[in-house]
Amino acid sequence: MNAHGPLRYSLDSSLGRLARYLRLLGHDAAWCRSDTLVAAVARARSQERALLTRSARLPEAGLAWPPMGGMIIRSDRWTEQLVEAAGRWPIFATARPFSRCADCNRALDRALLDEVRPKVPPHVAATRRIYRSCPACGRVFWSGTHTERILLTFRELARRCRQELHEEKEQNDDAGPGEPDPASPNR
Repeated sequence: MNAHGPLRYSLDSSLGRLARYLRLLGHDAAWCRSDTLVAAVARARSQERALLTRSARLPEAGLAWPPMGGMIIRSDRWTEQLVEAAGRWPIFATARPFSRCADCNRALDRALLDEVRPKVPPHVAATRRIYRSCPACGRVFWSGTHTERILLTFRELARRCRQELHEEKEQNDDAGPGEPDPASPNR
């Protein structure tokens, strides 16, 4: 795993919310709703990813940990799951918040207003200057009030884990309050 950049994980179907929040932190979190433990282990092996699972049945299933290792997540709450993962990896210190699509895991591209205008509400187009779009699913993201709420949660979790959250600030000079959630794209 890269100690200086976003990390790479394979998660089984039991960890969908954790996958989403790892992606919001900017980590490559491969997950699919239909993934079995066997599929998640196979992907971890073939793509050199760490495995995250809630199942303690690897040996029973005849499976061994992938070379990159991994861990069994105990909590069923995503915030505590992040804390557990941060006990093993520097997930906050290596974060690049909001740089990946929370839905399909692809790295987001910068986008110009003219490119995304048909996909954003008029008040967003009037107040936001910086956009990101997903090259895979086409969703558009922008910074808003929900972004700040998520970042506050991430900062608090990072503090609990004695890690500093790495944040790249982007300026929206004319930004105003009440923008839509960047973690949930406008469809």
